[in-house]
Amino acid sequence: MLPDVDSLALFVRAAELRSLTKAAEASHIGLAAASRRMALLEHRFKTTLLERSPRGVEPTPAGKALLAHAKALLVQMNQMQAEMSDHASGRKGAVKSIYHMAHAVVPLMRQRKKGVILNVGSTAGIRPRPGLTWYNGSKGAVNLLSKSMAVELGPDNIRVNAICPVMGETGLLSKFMGVPDTPENRARFIATIPLGRLCRASDVAGAALYLATDAAEFISGVEFPVDGARTV
Repeated sequence: MLPDVDSLALFVRAAELRSLTKAAEASHIGLAAASRRMALLEHRFKTTLLERSPRGVEPTPAGKALLAHAKALLVQMNQMQAEMSDHASGRKGAVKSIYHMAHAVVPLMRQRKKGVILNVGSTAGIRPRPGLTWYNGSKGAVNLLSKSMAVELGPDNIRVNAICPVMGETGLLSKFMGVPDTPENRARFIATIPLGRLCRASDVAGAALYLATDAAEFISGVEFPVDGARTV
């Protein structure tokens, strides 16, 4: 007989995780290590930690302890996979939105022989903070895409710039800080901004208004910091 259903389900899920994350293992060391540990536990469980009983094949005491360890490891793997999925969605969203926007509006701008494209990058793509590596990378991609588009579309009189705000007063503030949004934690981050406050939506709107007008007709291909001198 086979091991109990819960044991099988555990290792089936582990196998699924290993399969789903195989291509990503090189870029996620923690998940790769967890996946290898789970494979070793599965092998040990199936080959040496089962015994026969009147009810069939069941885990030995050591096998039961190993199962408990495997279940804890599976929780860890699930969490890491969820984090990877979130980060992947963010990276794809940041770039894919620009891709679709460009395909929709660039042909019309070329017909008019004039246009302005403003992408929302971030100071995270210029001067990254620790703990936000994947977000920093996605915004770095936005910043570089904006420069590349400016070079490519310049001959069509289309300007492209990236607005790069510093951490702002939004509903996502606690997520970006990585800690609860308390006055004490805000103060720590504000201390890194020379002008002494977080970015506001009106700051970004003001920058966008300027870059979209003819007052900025010779400004293209820049990462435009709205950061109170954070990136200096």
